[in-house]
Amino acid sequence: MRAGQKGQPAPLSEEAKQVILGTLLGDGSLRKYRGYAHPRLVIRHGAEQKEYLEWKAGFLLKELGGRIVEVQDAASKGRRKAVYVSSASPKLLEIFELISKGVRRKWLNQLRPLGLCVWWLDDGSLVRNRTQAVLCTDSFSPREVRVARRYFLKVWGLHFRIAPAKRGTGRYRLWLRSTNETKSFLKLIAPFVPECMKRKILLYRKPSSRQRWASEIAGLVKFAISDEDIVQASRQREGP
Repeated sequence: MRAGQKGQPAPLSEEAKQVILGTLLGDGSLRKYRGYAHPRLVIRHGAEQKEYLEWKAGFLLKELGGRIVEVQDAASKGRRKAVYVSSASPKLLEIFELISKGVRRKWLNQLRPLGLCVWWLDDGSLVRNRTQAVLCTDSFSPREVRVARRYFLKVWGLHFRIAPAKRGTGRYRLWLRSTNETKSFLKLIAPFVPECMKRKILLYRKPSSRQRWASEIAGLVKFAISDEDIVQASRQREGP
């Protein structure tokens, strides 16, 4: 019997799948809780990023149900968190099996630009005067970081480098040292970036350089980039 026929849940849409696959590399978790046969998706962001969380949930609510709540997070000194909690759903079983053995090529090979976009918006930052990119893969094992580096090279032709997050921690991050390759990556994901996260793709700290970049991606993004956006992003703190 095919999935979607009587007695079987309809499969996830490709968009919902991409949002889930991307956020599980970043700020999401997928677990089977005691007493439940099916996994539940949980995504956490700071309350200041609630609009971004709502954008993610917009892909998921119709298919997975659930809700967004705000909570006090004891692990982060009482900061408020916006949390999306899905219903426990058999639709999540296939992804649960896919990710259960950690970050592997089998998982990464299923990512499309929307999934890459979500991963970047969760854990990516522009650094070095906003001319280079870093993915904070601190939760990855050294082997998983190497798998991700090879994936980007083989699938997307992007030469990410591996460097320690901090010396002595055993944690590593992926860096794009080339501004041209950073541009290529940002152009790949730009059509999927929501307006509330536009700062994540605004290259350069110098306003004149940023203005030229804004003109370069104007035909890719779904929102306008104003002079005020360009100035505000210049004031934001660099780094992950």
